[in-house]
Amino acid sequence: MQKTLALVAFVCFFVSTTPSNAQSTPNQDGIIYIDCSNLNTDIYGKLFKEFQNNSQFELGEACVPAKVISLKIKDKSLTDAKAFEAFQSKTSNFGLGNLKHLPDFNDERFMSRCQAARYGRN
Repeated sequence: MQKTLALVAFVCFFVSTTPSNAQSTPNQDGIIYIDCSNLNTDIYGKLFKEFQNNSQFELGEACVPAKVISLKIKDKSLTDAKAFEAFQSKTSNFGLGNLKHLPDFNDERFMSRCQAARYGRN
C-alpha cells in the first residue's frame, strides 16, 4: 500500500512539474518577442498608438536597431502562437515586413540582441 501511494504521489508530482507545450497552453509570463524585418521609429510610433487601448495586447519594449519588439499579452487565454497570429492579423497593414515569433527569447536575449545591434555586431 505504501509503495502504491508513493508511486501515485511521484506520478502526480511529475505531471505537475512537466512543462507543457507552449503552442497549446496559455502564455505563462505574458510576453512574446517578435522580429519585425522593417521596424523603424515611425512604424513603432504607429504601433504604440494602435495598441494603447487594446484589450488583447500592450506594446512592450522595442529595439529598432535589432528589429525586435516585445508584446505583453493581456488576454491570458491566448497561447503564444495564437497571440502571434492575432498580432500579425492586426498589423498586416503597418509595413512591418516579415514577422517572426521568437519563442526562445526572454529579457536577457532581447537585451543581448539589442546591444549587439547597437554596436553593429549582428
